[in-house]
Amino acid sequence: MTISQVALSNTFNEFRSTFNDAANTVNSLTGGGGNISANSITSSTLTSGRVPLVSTAGLIVDDSNLTYNTSTDVLTLGGATDASSTTTGTLIVTGGVGVAKKLYVGTDLVVGSNSSLGTVTSGTWNGTTIAVSNGGTGLTSTPANGAIDIGNGTGFTRTTITQGSGIVVTNTAGGIQIDATGGGGDAFGAASSTNNAIALFSGTLGKTIKNSLVTIGTDGAITAPQVGSMIPFYYANYASFPSASSSHGALAHSHANGAMYYAHGGNWIQLFDYVTPGSSANVLTSNGSTWVSTAPAAGGVTTGKAIAMALVFGG
Repeated sequence: MTISQVALSNTFNEFRSTFNDAANTVNSLTGGGGNISANSITSSTLTSGRVPLVSTAGLIVDDSNLTYNTSTDVLTLGGATDASSTTTGTLIVTGGVGVAKKLYVGTDLVVGSNSSLGTVTSGTWNGTTIAVSNGGTGLTSTPANGAIDIGNGTGFTRTTITQGSGIVVTNTAGGIQIDATGGGGDAFGAASSTNNAIALFSGTLGKTIKNSLVTIGTDGAITAPQVGSMIPFYYANYASFPSASSSHGALAHSHANGAMYYAHGGNWIQLFDYVTPGSSANVLTSNGSTWVSTAPAAGGVTTGKAIAMALVFGG
């Protein structure tokens, strides 16, 4: 309400009516000492949702870059220039600030002179590389398939495993497969050896292989030097012998009856037991279970004795 409106009132009743309308609008207005007190002040130049600010000359204004949503309790700082006039959209806090809910940062969050930071539960790291001294790797390259970070004395080198002789390394997405191509084992042999020789392990050097003089030809023939050998041909009894047909020329000892056999013609043939010669002119005779050396009977040589003598003397 302006003074000119009061002065132009034609009657007192018109003045009173006009004044009452203005009073109802203002409700309560107290001036003096630079203070204004009122239940509500409405300005047509302010926009809903914006935070009012005091501009030059004490004018109350707002800015589209600083808004507050009363429904979601979200304060938004837009692209306005900050107090330093160097960076847009920056909120500078010289003291401390507490955020009860969430703090959204659209571009950069710069924290100066801070010794600790709470737990970050989500988001994407887009800062500088974290050094090894700070718990990082100091690396920025994207790892290739099968790549691993290996310490190099001062930091880490991101590389893949190099395969050696007899080894094949296959790198896959998230995996490394290592295979041996040499048929297994890692024994070490001598600088030179005899062709087809049987390899011997060194009891002194462990798994190192030594050369030998025993050879096995490609046809299976075994050749050994003229030295004493210990080769058992032991079987519990005759029934446990292998097939004579597939063992031609082999020897076998039956422990049950103490006899030696050799395989020939598909059969195991028992070798003749040694008999002590006894006295001169004795002949081999059978006593029903074995052969014995006996003197010829006074009545002459029987058919059985003749056979035995032929076996002994080649007759």
